[in-house]
Amino acid sequence: MKHHANESFVLAALIVLALVGRAYAATAILKPKTTAQWTIVASPRTNTQTKPKVATVTPLATGTPTVKVGWIGPTDNITKVANAIQVQAKSLNTFVSISPGLALSKPVTISIAYLSPRPVAGNERKTQTYVPSAGNRFLYGDPEGDGKSRKVHLDITLSESRPGGGVYSFNVPADLMLDPLYDVTISPVVFTLVRGCSNVGANQIDLHWYAPDNSADGKYQTVRFATQEGERFAIREFSWARSEVSATANLHKVVVWYEETGIHGGFGPRRGLEQANLIPGKTQTSFAGLVDSMGSTQDCQATLDYTVTYQLRAYFGAPAVRDHR
Repeated sequence: MKHHANESFVLAALIVLALVGRAYAATAILKPKTTAQWTIVASPRTNTQTKPKVATVTPLATGTPTVKVGWIGPTDNITKVANAIQVQAKSLNTFVSISPGLALSKPVTISIAYLSPRPVAGNERKTQTYVPSAGNRFLYGDPEGDGKSRKVHLDITLSESRPGGGVYSFNVPADLMLDPLYDVTISPVVFTLVRGCSNVGANQIDLHWYAPDNSADGKYQTVRFATQEGERFAIREFSWARSEVSATANLHKVVVWYEETGIHGGFGPRRGLEQANLIPGKTQTSFAGLVDSMGSTQDCQATLDYTVTYQLRAYFGAPAVRDHR
């Protein structure tokens, strides 16, 4: 009996342990997993600075539209038109435009006088009535004159009829510095030996030149060749071209000279770097030629033929300006 009781006790203990183990396992399975928590740290605050007000500056000359706002005219219509004016300038062309879409209760007339100083002495006036559907455009080309930069005054007058008679008038002035721009092309030089220094065989020629964009360091270009009397050589390396050139580029006029380097020595006086500005200028052909260093016209003669072409540029849809020769 005692042995049987012990076995019952052990069996009961095992049952209790099994039940406890199941409960523990169930608790472990059902317990929610711990998740990592992130702390959001606000970025350090910075002092917010108000953008400083910048004074409106209208450039004197630019290819980009400039608009000056803040005009207050005698009527609401004139004020709207005055603040819709844009002015552009490039080379000797000025372009004034007024934006479309302005709601005006009465027509406004725009009249522009263009005044150039002497020696150009340009003086012209153009007048239009504001067109709400398309806006207005005024294109003007200042006379080439001496080809130098100049200040042009635009006297823009806006007017509107006054009830009972008369007109309201308002002036919007504009001053522009116009700087003529040219396309410049120099053709290849054609060398012709009229009379050589060498009595036997070919003449050895060194042709030298300063191109317009050679710096003032004294460097020049050279082409060497042999030629006989009456032969013509086209030196393509001599050609040069540049677009939209103004006097401010500080390019100089081309300088070319040559020498016969054979046993008879050189001829043709060496030329220094040309100091004259390439701009302004007129289309021109070269001089007849150079002679020997003694000034004789009997020996060692050659001609240099090339052309320098100037074409004044036109902008804003202006018709091409013919070359002034």
